[in-house]
Amino acid sequence: ALQARQVERELFQHGAYQKLTVIGSLKGHVIAFARELGERRALVVAPRFSTGLVKDGEYPLGEAVWHETRILPPAGSRLRWRDVLSGQLVQGEEALWLREVLAQFPVALLLNEPGPGRTAE
Repeated sequence: ALQARQVERELFQHGAYQKLTVIGSLKGHVIAFARELGERRALVVAPRFSTGLVKDGEYPLGEAVWHETRILPPAGSRLRWRDVLSGQLVQGEEALWLREVLAQFPVALLLNEPGPGRTAE
């Protein structure tokens, strides 16, 4: 995360903050926001109040926890995101499913993938 912050210094220092909408039965258990600067975007996703979601010693990962809960990315975002913490590629048409975003690690820092590609309207 620190390396991504160094590489994307302008985005993290000067990017506009946007709280993201979370939809689904566990929307109150997620914090999600974006930083935007030009075409560059970073999404930060973290669970909250997760002790009631998992057993002791478990992490809030995957479909078993997050079911249908999803995040609406900023309008105009590219549909491909790279999680800098896990290296995982996440794609989303109109939403990013938490069961995918938090499949490997309990928090995510997603950067939109540069290059050509459709954008979410």
